[in-house]
Formats: sequence, structure tokens, C-alpha cells
Amino acid sequence: MFDAVIFDMDGLMVDTEKVWEHSKKVTCERLGIPFSHEFDSLTRGTSGATFVRCVEEHFASIGYPDVDGQAFLDEIWGLSDQAFEEGGVDKKPGLDEILAWLKQQGIPRAVASGSKLVQVHHHLALLGLDDKFTMEISGFDIENSKPAPDIFLKAARELGTDPARTVVLEDSSNGIRAAHAGGFIPIMVPDHESPEEAHGLYRYVCKDLFEVRDLLASGVV
Repeated sequence: MFDAVIFDMDGLMVDTEKVWEHSKKVTCERLGIPFSHEFDSLTRGTSGATFVRCVEEHFASIGYPDVDGQAFLDEIWGLSDQAFEEGGVDKKPGLDEILAWLKQQGIPRAVASGSKLVQVHHHLALLGLDDKFTMEISGFDIENSKPAPDIFLKAARELGTDPARTVVLEDSSNGIRAAHAGGFIPIMVPDHESPEEAHGLYRYVCKDLFEVRDLLASGVV
């Protein structure tokens, strides 16, 4: 049985990963460096210093040792902020329904996102979800971002729950790695990645949040 649920945001609750991917592509084009799906997957779910390190190590490994990871990060934040302001964000299927069920059951809910907290609050408010969670935590507020478990461990501490009795919902392999490393109950809802990217690390795979709700309601978790 579980005592709380921690939600990732991008790609799990809101359909934003396509914006992040586009921002990375545009930034690579501007800098004259190659974009690849391997690079997109490597950095998905990371934030802050971890993202910067991944960018610099990846491009150094393929012959571009002078790429400034922080400048890259600043560029994609600017592009994504503009895109979200102009086009908004859409909820992923089943989000309202799983949140309503969890609230009905009295189960605490947290957001643990690699995005900046101001962006988390922006998206939640835009979608009418700003009162649906017990707390929101950003990867910018912890030392090591996903795939390290720090953000989920911080959420569990603030929720007052044991990781072993806390569900983490993630769409990315880096997020699932973080949840597994922290001793949580990882459930993957794939967005842009195949479950094979995190094979053996998740407890369950669901096609959408409707299926997650039904899984949690069944009592098998």
C-alpha cells in the first residue's frame, strides 16, 4: 500500500516535452552543434548543474569541447518561456481524474519537477491546478537533480512519508532512475521515451494517467 504520490510535471502532467525538444534543437542550430535524440534523452528530466554538466560532457565527447552548458541552458529557458506564454500548455489525459481520486482518498500529492518553481506555478495556475497539490518542489532547489533521487527524497521528507510507501509518477528514464535510486515505487507513463530506456527500474508501466488511477485504485500497489 502507498501513503503519498509524487508527480513529475513536464511530459507527465502537461504536454511540454515537445517544447523542450524544439528549444534544444533551435539552440543547437544557433550554436552550430548537432542535435540528436540521444542528447535529448540524456538531458530530459535534468535541471540546473546536472543539465549543464550533461550538455558539456556530451558535446565534448563528440568533438565540441567549448560548448558552454550554462549558456545553453539559459538559451533554452528563454525559448521555452516564450513558447509557453504564446501557446500555453495542455493537460495530459487522465490528470484531472487521478487528482480527483487521490483527493477523495485523502492521499497527499506533491509535484517534483526539474523546471524552475516559477514555471511550475505558472503551469499549475494556467491549468487550474494550483490548489491540487500539497507542495511543489523544483530541481533548482536541490543540489543534485534527476537522475539523482534528491528531489524525491526532499518531497518525501516534507510530506512525512517513507519512500518505500511513496509512489513516484514519471515519464522519463532519468526520473525513473531517480525514483528507483531513492527506494520509491516508480511508475512510468512514457511520453517521448520507450520503457526499455528504464527497463528493470520501474515497478509498473501505464499508457496514461487513467491507467495509473485504475492501478492505484485496484490495491495492487
